[in-house]
Amino acid sequence: MALTSYEINSLIAIERITASISVLSTLILIATFSFVKESRTLSNTLIFYASFANLFSSIAALIGSSALHNENGALCQFQGFLLQMFMQSDPFWSCAIAINIYLVFFRRYDAQRLKGLYWIYGLICYGLPFISALFCLLYRDKTRGKIYGEATLWCWIKDSWGPVRIHANYAPVWFAILLALLIYLRVGIEVYQKRNQLRALNARYERNINNSDSISTTTTTDTQTTNNSFSMPSPALSANSSESGERFFVPRMQGMDKIKLEYTKSAFLFAVSILVTWVPASVNRLYGL
Repeated sequence: MALTSYEINSLIAIERITASISVLSTLILIATFSFVKESRTLSNTLIFYASFANLFSSIAALIGSSALHNENGALCQFQGFLLQMFMQSDPFWSCAIAINIYLVFFRRYDAQRLKGLYWIYGLICYGLPFISALFCLLYRDKTRGKIYGEATLWCWIKDSWGPVRIHANYAPVWFAILLALLIYLRVGIEVYQKRNQLRALNARYERNINNSDSISTTTTTDTQTTNNSFSMPSPALSANSSESGERFFVPRMQGMDKIKLEYTKSAFLFAVSILVTWVPASVNRLYGL
């Protein structure tokens, strides 16, 4: 069922309000990352790179229906190009962050090796959408005209080019989203298993402490020792060595686990925001087919 004029205007107003909030938030994020050194963590770096996609797609949303008056005009084509390129980039960056987490958990990548991948992520996350956006900008058909045109609320891929929306936008976006979700599922299983191992190690360490406390008794005998007596290795010493090793290992595992978990939490929240954004749009697109 087609939207009424009132409904369309209401959606455009809501869209511009939320886009304004998004632009402001993104500018704060960029300023914080640029001027606050403590914020430049490994997880925040990729989110910083992804923020430019959110900034430009929000700018396109701010244009709203202003470009619809002339579909072949520069403003309409510019808005369609921004939406096509930068709306896809966010899910791609979310997938790149998930790949980073996979490399940390399962390939033991350190910060230096991860930083060496940033240019590859940038090339893919901005390069691939640029190709599809540029194609849609330059291609035209004799009967249907240009690809960018009226799409109800703004200038984007026209309804007459519906299959292009699926293949050039929704399909790659959902491939990136599903790949990221599969990685988070695998990481979640790994975290659950490691946490169980850590709890078992903590329980073993506590049992060793309790046993060593109960055995610490002193006995005296009437036997007189000589200077040539042979000294056997003390079981207590071996136990203490084992306990000290576990005492060092348990906090070390806990520290590493916390670092990875914090990294995963921030990345997962970013993935959830992408999912919330694309599920309604995709359901609406399927409903309109």
